[in-house]
Amino acid sequence: MMRREAIPRPCATTGRPRARALGRAALPLALAAALAALPARPGDARAQAPPDSAPPAERLVSAVYDGENTALAVYEQVKPGLPQPADGRWAYAVVSKDRGGQLAFHAREGGDLGHTALLSGIVALLGPQAAGGPPNAGSPVVDSLRTALAPGTSAVLGIVPEGSADGVAATLKQARARSVLSARLTGAGG
Repeated sequence: MMRREAIPRPCATTGRPRARALGRAALPLALAAALAALPARPGDARAQAPPDSAPPAERLVSAVYDGENTALAVYEQVKPGLPQPADGRWAYAVVSKDRGGQLAFHAREGGDLGHTALLSGIVALLGPQAAGGPPNAGSPVVDSLRTALAPGTSAVLGIVPEGSADGVAATLKQARARSVLSARLTGAGG
């Protein structure tokens, strides 16, 4: 029996396809990758463990905008100028939080599966936390993003090489972002 994927109906306002929710099958792997790469909270066992080898430095860059569709418009406008290194060490996503607090993907792409999954996991951590689970699972970076991404806003998130992060942050800020965050990822890359 073949499983069919429902084709999303276009949005009545914009005519664009509706955003898809994060696939449930990929969620556990993406969450594990995101938790491993985010900076640890003080006292976490990950904070004391020295790295075996230094992976290429990468940063999570995010910009939050007023309006549920603003980040998608910004991303489409600046996408040609954003770095996409040939080695595949990059990923970008556009998400929004509607007035009811539901998180949705609008765009997601990356140079390799690992970085795309990592970014998907970080986005999943921004959504509602499971009942009975630890409050504010993730890291201070996720806490900051979760706070900034209020209902009725949208965001562009990217994982980029550290040398490109300042340029990406400046480009996204020029588009009137209400907040921009850049944080070093630990254990990402490679």
